[in-house]
Amino acid sequence: MAILELLSVSKLEGYYDITKRELSLIAEINIENITSGIQFARVPWFGGLKYELVGWVGPPTQPSTKPFEEKFPLTKLLPVIVSDREHPNEIALDIHVIGGLIDLGDAKKVQAAPSTLTNLNEVFPLTPITINTLYKMTFLISVPAETPKFGEVIPTFDQSFLELEDARIIDNNIIWTFLTVQTGHTQVIINILGGIALYHKTITYDINISLPLEPGPVIQSS
Repeated sequence: MAILELLSVSKLEGYYDITKRELSLIAEINIENITSGIQFARVPWFGGLKYELVGWVGPPTQPSTKPFEEKFPLTKLLPVIVSDREHPNEIALDIHVIGGLIDLGDAKKVQAAPSTLTNLNEVFPLTPITINTLYKMTFLISVPAETPKFGEVIPTFDQSFLELEDARIIDNNIIWTFLTVQTGHTQVIINILGGIALYHKTITYDINISLPLEPGPVIQSS
């Protein structure tokens, strides 16, 4: 089983390197389940930069902590907010500047994302779409290729369960072909992001992967 979830952290820090023009987000993650594909996923926010610390969470394991760092090119320092399991509604992150002094300007004015932002985020449908498939078999996921101007469509999946074999546009639909590489339960998350408009639509697919039934014994006819 692997489900994309917000992760629990004991420490969260941010650094901006003026010389490299690079934002570094660093977390000390509390691991209670087998977790892979950890990332600071960028989501729309009109006030600056918003990230969600997520990972593919599986069966329970020995509790531990894991350091994680991800870097992002950034020409100008902006306000940064982050969502994690302890702060699902985000927390403003203080950014430590490396390499000199800069005029932070609007970066000082970090505020929590306004409630109106929820109107720009749409989870559709509320109940995930279920796909039952077999091990070492392919299946298709399709969504309309229509996006807001300068928007994009991003599939997210656990590579320990699935491989992306093909992606193409047919009759104004984006069609992904996935190959199953492990049995169990996982998800495919389709994020449709607006470009100019701060629009975010999420479609969740629950994928159940099982072994094919073994053929029964051959009964000889008399």
